[in-house]
Amino acid sequence: MNEFISNNLHQQTHQKLNIIIVEDEKILGQSLADFLSGLNHQVKWFQDFENVKTFINEQSHWAQAYLIDLHLGNQFGLDLIPIIRQKNAAYIIVFSATNEPDIKYQCFTQGANDFMTKPFDLRELLYRLQKYSLQQEQQLIPHHTLELDGFIINFDLLEIRLTENASEQLKNFPPKLTTKEIQILQFFCHRLNSIISRDEIINEIYGQDSLPNLRTIDNNIVNIRKTLNLANNNEYELVSKRNMGYGLIKKR
Repeated sequence: MNEFISNNLHQQTHQKLNIIIVEDEKILGQSLADFLSGLNHQVKWFQDFENVKTFINEQSHWAQAYLIDLHLGNQFGLDLIPIIRQKNAAYIIVFSATNEPDIKYQCFTQGANDFMTKPFDLRELLYRLQKYSLQQEQQLIPHHTLELDGFIINFDLLEIRLTENASEQLKNFPPKLTTKEIQILQFFCHRLNSIISRDEIINEIYGQDSLPNLRTIDNNIVNIRKTLNLANNNEYELVSKRNMGYGLIKKR
């Protein structure tokens, strides 16, 4: 791929995704991993069914997108989709050399979002990933707010406002977040259903000029979690993954 196309794709795919590639062909798998990593995505590449299955069970919320080959040796990549769907609402693309309608239909009924026939153009793959990430962002924060039962968090104004249906408890003890905590929550919203490391949070929110200690980040997370739990019928859970980081997960 020439330099012009590579630079153009880099500009179009500015939002970083956590991507899992499941491909047993070494040349293709390595090429995809190198290409996506070069566009600043976080990539994990698995060559066999059992290893990726173990990873999904142990770190189910890490990935925002899966690229799965239909045939993995004597295993069927399609069998991974129900395992993923039990734990994660990630974007799933299945790719295969076959273009049979029955196979495509089976992939979609199992829970895949998309299907690509090998060989495919990397520009088409990047376009689909970008379209998904933009849809997720627009769906979650259509007006730069997070609306919860009883209060609204406004990311532009960096404030929390009670709604008319706020409970007496909320009126007596209104939720409070610092400016940094609201910014952290917005960062989680942009990376919904994925795990973000402390280093990423620090670089995104604090920058290099005012580095906080790790305890500060932990306290921020505790306060954000308490605030989310104040909402009745809270749709979101702020999870912590040991040695990995934190993530905002939308409950099913």
